[in-house]
Amino acid sequence: MKLFTSFTKWILLALLALIILFTAYHSYLRLKPEAANLPEHHGKVQSRLHLSQGEQQPLLVYLGGEEDHHHWNSDASLDPKKLQTITDKGYALLTLDYFGKDGTPEHLDRIDLAGVHKAILDAASHPQVNQKCIAVIGVSKGAELALTLGSYYPEIRAIAGIVPSHVVFAGFTNTMATSSLSINGEQLPFVPVSLHSVLTYFTQDLKSSIDIMLEDEEAVENAAIKVEHIQGPLLFMSAINDRHWPSTEMSEKMMQRLRNHDFPYHFEHITSAGEHGAWMSQDDKIYNFFEEHLLAKNPSDCPRNNAISPQ
Repeated sequence: MKLFTSFTKWILLALLALIILFTAYHSYLRLKPEAANLPEHHGKVQSRLHLSQGEQQPLLVYLGGEEDHHHWNSDASLDPKKLQTITDKGYALLTLDYFGKDGTPEHLDRIDLAGVHKAILDAASHPQVNQKCIAVIGVSKGAELALTLGSYYPEIRAIAGIVPSHVVFAGFTNTMATSSLSINGEQLPFVPVSLHSVLTYFTQDLKSSIDIMLEDEEAVENAAIKVEHIQGPLLFMSAINDRHWPSTEMSEKMMQRLRNHDFPYHFEHITSAGEHGAWMSQDDKIYNFFEEHLLAKNPSDCPRNNAISPQ
């Protein structure tokens, strides 16, 4: 019994030492230069504008997340059928790479809202595009970006946030010690990664780790996306069985926030029983939303292109 007690004591001491070392190392990483200085190519994006036929084309902006397997990529791998579907509906499609490509930040780290906004306005200035009719689709971390972008810039007239978050999270770097987003060189408040959440990530899954981060009520309040500032209708599409993060619960948080602020525009939440990527088979719901709540309800600002027909 004495030997067992001694062994147990050493095991507990070893675990305590590991926790102390991990905490010290994480603190050190937070003080490293990359956590203090803005990343290389900060504010730079790669964009590609795909035009349909006719004039006064509504601009549809796509912002993907950290995954690179979406069926709407912003390079040559863009699915020709998907592109054809969008342009046949009369939209001009702007796809944006805001990290991970040559000339853009290497990581999803303090992405500059102003840089993304400029790229959108540059595309909207094309003579065939209607700069008064800009809609954004954001997926996953791209939804976090899209909703935050809309809360700052009124030119964005409608947003579809697909499997979204209701707060700004940490950026995807080695340290995870900085915000995903920034503006005017200052990072936005974000929900930090804790030791408990990191250990949970390695022993369980990402969603459980995210759930632990969201227990920090003060951080969540500070990092909450002010969706009530968005100047147009909102669609949230979430996955009930989302293993990436609790997109359904976070969408409901935003729905309640909009109710609390008497949001004057249409807003709705569509759920799916699938996982994080279930939305890919439901594009028609996104198009129907923009058709009904942006184009049809704003005929003076968003005159209907002949190529666009009601669903």
